[in-house]
Amino acid sequence: MDSVTNIGRNVTYLNQVNSTNTYVIDAIEEGVLKEGDVVYTYNQTSGKGQRGNKWLSAVGENILFSIYLKPHFLKPYEQYYLNALISLAIKSYLEAKKIALVDVKWPNDVYVGGKKIAGILTECTIRQSRIEQAVVGVGLNVNQVCFGGLAKATSMKLELNISFELMQELTELLSYVSVQYVKLQTNMSGLRQDYIYSLHLLNKWSSFAYNGEQICAKIVGLSQQGFLRLLKENGSYIEADLKQIKFL
Repeated sequence: MDSVTNIGRNVTYLNQVNSTNTYVIDAIEEGVLKEGDVVYTYNQTSGKGQRGNKWLSAVGENILFSIYLKPHFLKPYEQYYLNALISLAIKSYLEAKKIALVDVKWPNDVYVGGKKIAGILTECTIRQSRIEQAVVGVGLNVNQVCFGGLAKATSMKLELNISFELMQELTELLSYVSVQYVKLQTNMSGLRQDYIYSLHLLNKWSSFAYNGEQICAKIVGLSQQGFLRLLKENGSYIEADLKQIKFL
């Protein structure tokens, strides 16, 4: 495994690309990237989101990048740790900027005061019962202030009423990613606990759609596979994957 301090040492800057994740996956196949390399773009024309959704971002106003990792120490069912480490890195970074009410909406979004400020998409290659390689894409709303019909979106500028220099902020954010990647390798249980404590709506009775049925439940933790663990009103517990559960 390459040194974790290599994260962000090499950054490729692109004026425009369809998707940074797709670009990195193609570059890996060509053998031109090393672990920790980052691809950043000012304009992503076909950004990927979870559940096949698109990630939309104003040109030149936000931080959009993908990181190439080789977390061979993770088993396939542990790939949720990659979302966890990036989520915690973004949370720590935002809190250092004095942005309050930051939490993590399971499994791959970061919220500020109940509004989405960042999204994460992880794509892994599995080989011989381990994660051979991973591409982690990140979109962080920085200077964008208009989000069309997306009422539940915010940005660093909206929260603090100041503008940011994107390259400087990217470098700073990647330093937080490096810290969390070290923790993933040296204190996985600690990182898992940090992630659980940071979950949006943790221990709060809330409405969900579970297998198409509306329920009232509260998030109490995660399963070993990273599924959401909830307590229902009748005292029973359920564990739900992304396809089974929806926040209402």
